[in-house]
Amino acid sequence: MSNSNSSLAEKIYIGAVVVAMGLLFYANSESIKSPEGAVVELGIGKAFYFPCGIALVLSFFIKSANDSFEKNVNILVAVALMSSLFHPPHGSNYLTWGLTRFVMGLLCFRKLHVVNPAIVIKYFLWASPIIVLPHYVLTNPFGYGAYRYAGFYGDPNFLALGLNFLIAVTYMQVARTESRIEKIIGCISIIAAIPLILVGVSRGGILGLIMIMSVIALNVRKRSKKFFYVLAFATLASSGTMAVRFSDTFAFIEHRFSNESESDQVSTDVRMRGIKGCLTVLSNKPELIPFGIGVGNTMATMAEYRQYGYVHQADLHSTYFSVLYEMGIFGLFFYLTLFWKAYKSLRHKRFYLLLCLLCADMLSLLTLPGASFMPGWILLFFVSNIYLDDVQLTVNSNEDENSNLIHLYR
Repeated sequence: MSNSNSSLAEKIYIGAVVVAMGLLFYANSESIKSPEGAVVELGIGKAFYFPCGIALVLSFFIKSANDSFEKNVNILVAVALMSSLFHPPHGSNYLTWGLTRFVMGLLCFRKLHVVNPAIVIKYFLWASPIIVLPHYVLTNPFGYGAYRYAGFYGDPNFLALGLNFLIAVTYMQVARTESRIEKIIGCISIIAAIPLILVGVSRGGILGLIMIMSVIALNVRKRSKKFFYVLAFATLASSGTMAVRFSDTFAFIEHRFSNESESDQVSTDVRMRGIKGCLTVLSNKPELIPFGIGVGNTMATMAEYRQYGYVHQADLHSTYFSVLYEMGIFGLFFYLTLFWKAYKSLRHKRFYLLLCLLCADMLSLLTLPGASFMPGWILLFFVSNIYLDDVQLTVNSNEDENSNLIHLYR
């Protein structure tokens, strides 16, 4: 599958997805206050819904793979609708329903499973500086001290998950393009994205970053040992200065991973209370186990299910248990099946970079309420793409035949 074989609808669809992802980085809050006290007004709001709508319409003009993965996606949508048939969403505004966001997330982005992945990574590379660099232009991420930098979206965990995805797909294009401009743009975006993840101090995000950068480093060494050692020397030479300049950030990271702070202990306790409440309700009302309490109904039904053991006062901050609670055991099964199929495919193809990205995503979703999480769906559908074999890396022709055309990161 080559770029020339891609339809105009497919290219516009990919562009709409990339634009939606980019806008979401700056969508949740209308403004952000910098450490110096200045307030930066953005005014982007919910603008990402417009490219999502375009992607939704165009998705119906792109041929489906009709494979087991897509069939499971359709089953998951059916389970969500069935759950909400038994337990309808509360309120009359369907645009605010958790059901709407969940189903639309699947429908808008599911065609990333079948589109040309070479176009996806190329578009993301060109969008990457527009996504990353404004953080440095509009505010000062390094000035927050012992406070986690949450970006304009307002959530450091989301920021880390989105940036890890950006780093991985941008490097894929850097590794395979012959364009010096694209290589320069990609490298700048990758280098600029790394500190943003660190100052956000997302534990899942940092672990994911370590895995992804380790695979990238191995791939760089395989491609050019000379460049790898020059890069390693430059990194070591600047490490002392960086350690001093960002000592507060590194100390904060160590503090969070030790889980010794009161806020981290409270955060862990809150998540565990929510999980315990979910399991208690299902054990006291086993008739809810098949299809749950209805998609998006956790907050709306707190008073109703408090008598059955749900004493937590917020949404579940664990995607897997949230899906179990709201869509039941069938919803959780087909949700996890999507990740399992993507994992098996990547492992078989030996796409270690994307395998690390998928694992980082699953780790982050363990502590994120991400059932309708746009970056999570974009990531999942991309790493499950059936044409990833076409994203290859050409090595020197004097090498043996078996390594002349190799998969990325094999």
